[in-house]
Amino acid sequence: MTDEQEKPCLVHTDLHPGNIRLRENDFALAGVLDFEHAKGWLAEYDLALLHWHLGEDLWPAFREGYGTYSPKRLRLFEVIKLLMIIEGRDLQHLYGKWACEKLATLF
Repeated sequence: MTDEQEKPCLVHTDLHPGNIRLRENDFALAGVLDFEHAKGWLAEYDLALLHWHLGEDLWPAFREGYGTYSPKRLRLFEVIKLLMIIEGRDLQHLYGKWACEKLATLF
């Protein structure tokens, strides 16, 4: 799944809007909080969730900060995260419905 030449990445594993701080004047990344679950792994694990939370306005700048990533692995992790949401939620719940709809758009 990884290239032997690929550099390791520190992955937060719990990124969500509450753990990201942006500068007020230009919305540039000011910091990331709560690294208690961080580990060395594939950057796409964090990027998949951030793609949804940051939207198309903030996503490109944040993605560039991670350096090289694989679009195919990003899609794989998006599917995995959506399946985890669906598995753990009541599908009548708003977040469960959103995950089902989002998953359908990936195929």
